[in-house]
Amino acid sequence: VIQYGNSNITSFSRNSRSDEFASGETDTSMQYDTRTYPNIDESHMTTMNETDDMIPIASPILSTSFSTKIKDRSASTEITNYEATAKSESFTFTATGTYTTVPPDICYRTKSCDFTVDNRSSTMFAATVAFNCSTTDSFELFVFFDDFAVDNCIVTNDNSTSTNYTIVNVRCDNITNHAGRNWTFSLGEKNSPGQTIFNETFTITLKPLSLNTSAFINVETINNITAALISIPNCTNICDIEYLMIRCNSSNPSNERLAQNCTHTCYNIEPSSTYNISLVRLPIPKADKIDLGPDGSFPEEILDKEFATELDKVTGFNFKEDLHNKHKAFIDFTCPRGKFDQINLTCSAQDSICSKNITKVMSSVQNCANSSFFSISPITRGVSYKCQARTIRQYFNDANSDNFTFVTNLEPVDYDNNTLTNTTQFTFDVNQNSDFNQLESICETDQRQAPCIYLKTIYSKCATKLNISGIFGCNYVCYFVTTKVNYNNTNSKNYNLHILPPPPILSYTNITSKSISVKWDKITPIYMKSFEVFVNQSLNDTLNSTTYSYTNSYLLPNRQYKFRVKLVSNHEINSDPLILTTLEDAPGQPTEDEVAEKIVPIENDAESQRETYVVEIYEALFSPDNGVLRYYKIYVRQDQSNNASQPGPIGTYHEAFENAALDYLALNLSISSSNNSSLKSNNFLRLKIGNETCSTSDSAPSSTCNDKLKPGTNYKLIVSGCTRAGCTSVLSKAFRTRILQPKGSKTSPWWIAFPILAILLIVAFFVARARQQKKKNIPLIPVIKSMKPRQLIDCIRIRQEREHDIYREYERLAQVSPRLDQSDQDPDFEEYDRYKNIPARGAWESTAVRLTAEHRFHDYINANEIRSFDQKQLYIACQGPLPNTCADFWDMIIQYKARKIVMLTRTEEQGKCKCHLYFPKHDGDVFKFNATTVTLTYSEHHPHASLEIRYLTIRQFNMKHNVIHYYYTGWPDFRVVEAKKLIALIETVNRRSVSASHEPCKKTNNSLSIPIVVHCSAGVGRTGTYIAVDTIIRLLDISYDELQRLQLDVMGIVYHLRQQRVNMIQTQDQYLLLYHCIEEYLRKTRRLEAVLLMYNEYVNCPDGSTLPDPHDLDPASCSDVQASYPNVVPQPYHVPPERESYYPTRSNTIVSITSRQSNRSRISSRRSMPNPVKTGYHQNDHIVPPLPPGSSMKVQYSVNSLHGNT
Repeated sequence: VIQYGNSNITSFSRNSRSDEFASGETDTSMQYDTRTYPNIDESHMTTMNETDDMIPIASPILSTSFSTKIKDRSASTEITNYEATAKSESFTFTATGTYTTVPPDICYRTKSCDFTVDNRSSTMFAATVAFNCSTTDSFELFVFFDDFAVDNCIVTNDNSTSTNYTIVNVRCDNITNHAGRNWTFSLGEKNSPGQTIFNETFTITLKPLSLNTSAFINVETINNITAALISIPNCTNICDIEYLMIRCNSSNPSNERLAQNCTHTCYNIEPSSTYNISLVRLPIPKADKIDLGPDGSFPEEILDKEFATELDKVTGFNFKEDLHNKHKAFIDFTCPRGKFDQINLTCSAQDSICSKNITKVMSSVQNCANSSFFSISPITRGVSYKCQARTIRQYFNDANSDNFTFVTNLEPVDYDNNTLTNTTQFTFDVNQNSDFNQLESICETDQRQAPCIYLKTIYSKCATKLNISGIFGCNYVCYFVTTKVNYNNTNSKNYNLHILPPPPILSYTNITSKSISVKWDKITPIYMKSFEVFVNQSLNDTLNSTTYSYTNSYLLPNRQYKFRVKLVSNHEINSDPLILTTLEDAPGQPTEDEVAEKIVPIENDAESQRETYVVEIYEALFSPDNGVLRYYKIYVRQDQSNNASQPGPIGTYHEAFENAALDYLALNLSISSSNNSSLKSNNFLRLKIGNETCSTSDSAPSSTCNDKLKPGTNYKLIVSGCTRAGCTSVLSKAFRTRILQPKGSKTSPWWIAFPILAILLIVAFFVARARQQKKKNIPLIPVIKSMKPRQLIDCIRIRQEREHDIYREYERLAQVSPRLDQSDQDPDFEEYDRYKNIPARGAWESTAVRLTAEHRFHDYINANEIRSFDQKQLYIACQGPLPNTCADFWDMIIQYKARKIVMLTRTEEQGKCKCHLYFPKHDGDVFKFNATTVTLTYSEHHPHASLEIRYLTIRQFNMKHNVIHYYYTGWPDFRVVEAKKLIALIETVNRRSVSASHEPCKKTNNSLSIPIVVHCSAGVGRTGTYIAVDTIIRLLDISYDELQRLQLDVMGIVYHLRQQRVNMIQTQDQYLLLYHCIEEYLRKTRRLEAVLLMYNEYVNCPDGSTLPDPHDLDPASCSDVQASYPNVVPQPYHVPPERESYYPTRSNTIVSITSRQSNRSRISSRRSMPNPVKTGYHQNDHIVPPLPPGSSMKVQYSVNSLHGNT
């Protein structure tokens, strides 16, 4: 180092290309390289470290900078820092050295010979620096860091060592931000800023912070739980970040660097999984240790943290309605990733208004592999639901999905039925099917039918009882609008509201003997077309809608008339009948022939003499139709030229005796006296005219005087029959009193009468004998063999070829059965027939049911009495009631006291009405038909048997009646049912009986007095099949011995039914079913095997053996052939002789004629219907069916009494 001139400070600038010299404070720059400069005294330059020797360089450029500090001392210059930097294309190095010039005996500019760290931490260290000198005083030394003295460092001398060395103790505390990093310092004097005492720097590596005590690992899942963001708060405080690494999973030991912001992202993260995150601090070398042995670095440290990713939440919700159930829905979803135990969905209604207490809807799914949707029910329509799905796994926090909202549409309200009402104020009690705010009703009508008008009503919030004010007679088509804010309105289906007009209330205004005037109240407002006035069920007149009275002037006196007014509107409403009787009038005028027959002068009477004459007058000469005949007035007329029937001129007896032109009153005869001595046994009054009886006073023409007649005089009688209203007179034929006999004349001998009397007696004897003989020869009960008797074996095991024979048998039966004729249909009763081709009368008049209740307008119902083939059971076969015949049906039940009704049809089949609902379906319901109420006491439902049993109570006026109703729904129209099901139904009906209180009771022997009512739709197909099978079961219910001899006549049974009701058993399949029922019943009663054995039809027992003889049957080893039913012995079947014959019917007013050339039974007169309520059923009032034409049968005659074999 060369001192230039006398300058106090000489500085050498780094990277100088020229030499600059300055004096005093001037900086001097020079180019320095390895070449020897002649003006440098090399003896004054000492190198302290051998490693600092010149290193060959590839580049000729060597930059050296000197920082010199020249103190004003003699012959001494200190260079505190020396730094040489060599750069080449391949490396760079820096050499640092301290050079001392003078004097050599002090420690200035002397490098240390030893640097030892005694203690260190992340914020302090204590070190010892040894110098190979002994003159250094550390009192003035300070630690410099980045050219600044460090206050928290202390430098002291260690005098315990050899004096040849100077040992300096350096301790620094509170070093910040250098944990795990190198800390470089130098020693110098504090009071010489910028100058160092020793031209040397020291580097120490501080201890890094412990991960266990200073580090914390934060883990946050990101990107929808597909990655984890790892953050180490203040990681730079631990050590240099280049030594900090992250391991994302213990299964993968690879290290990944932290970012400068102390974060790292781990990818491929799965939800609901557990991971072990590791923070790794790599080994950190100690810069103050040259030896890289175990103590040359801080060892690696690892901090682990286990964390579990949260459960994935459900996403991708999609609402779908159930197309078949509007209160059920499906919610599709995207299954959460990862593992889970269960997903629970909860939906709650958000905006319900009228639907109260809507429960939360919940659903759950365990496995997405089986289901990726929730099924929720029941949901309320017309509300908004907010749903949230919760993913659940044990030991994990639940994961809640985002809220999902769906809206259900409004549903229209509905109403149970269309409505017929007789009031203008009506309430629709509608059924709510969704939430709503309010309802509207809109009722439309035919605007041309004034005063019917369009009706629209808006109801209060949440109201479901909708009141409507209509007009009498109007038919409305109503629908209901369901509304709610923010929802689309929805309309219900249409319902019919028919407001029936009130029935006219009749009263009379005037009654005469030939006219009656009636009136009825006016009703407004009302829509109607006309009034129809009926008198005794006949339409008499049609009046316009403004006429409210009617007079009939063409009536007969003393007659009872039933007036009824029908109000014709959209519906026809009948008034209650008003029964009135016209006043009495004078008796009607008999005809001349009636007068001649009923007023008989008795010429040969012993008392018909000269002054008296006997005249016989029939008591009923005058009809009582016009009034009660109270007395006769007998006038005597002499004037034969006066042919007037009225008496007159009238005088007294004495006046008339003198004046033949006068009539006189001979008798005033009361006919109300029960002790009338003049009345003969043949109802003729025997009057003796001229019996010399005369009233006390004969001064007035009205006084009676029956005094002597004139002999030999012609007379006529004027007979006046009198009621309270007046008298009617008739004129008799003339008679003549005897004349005086000449003396000596004799009467004819009396013995002439004896021969005549003898002849009459003889004739009477032979007539009586002939009648008696004829009576003995008349077959009172013609006994007929069966039409097609078959052995029992021929009625079972029906094969295909046998079916064809049965079908042909059915076709033959159709040919010989009574057929429907157009004349059988009565137009007056067409409205009461369900089908035009199924009448109840005509050829079947004798079995037709006639309704006889006093309150009825007519006696018709489409029903017939059916007496079974075996004469053991009475039925009524009828059609399913129509809306206008339900009251008639219940009248029939009451009239016949029927206790069982078997209904074999549904009310509706294939969209067509088969039978009107005439009975209540739910317990406690009441149906009313006019004066009849039907109440359902309780019911039984047997779905497996397609059977509903109802116990009904019928009330009519003061009468109460109980009945069991069997509603069988398993038999389609024109089809057949399984044989075993039909037999089960029949046995169910037959087993049950009912008392007046609906309690079960023992079966009584009243099968022929109380009928079973059976009906389907038409009352012929299924009904006839049921009755025929019931009959067959009774015929088969016999002992085993009788079963061997039994010949069953299925064709005769059906023919017998068709004689009593049209077309019984409608199809060939129904006819074939009868044969199947025979086999099935034998099987059910465990006698089928026995029957087969009778005819050598071997069958296998359960053990595989065969039975050759039915008498050898062992009940324990095979079937029991004796049924546990009471034995029934069938009666023979009756038909008349082949020739034309007459048969007694139910009443002696009917004559039924059957001809061989005709297959129809004609009725010559209508029968009178006995009152079954009082007299029950007669045993011999049922017509015996005639023989079908073309059948060859033998006739046997029996003299048994008729009512003994009915």
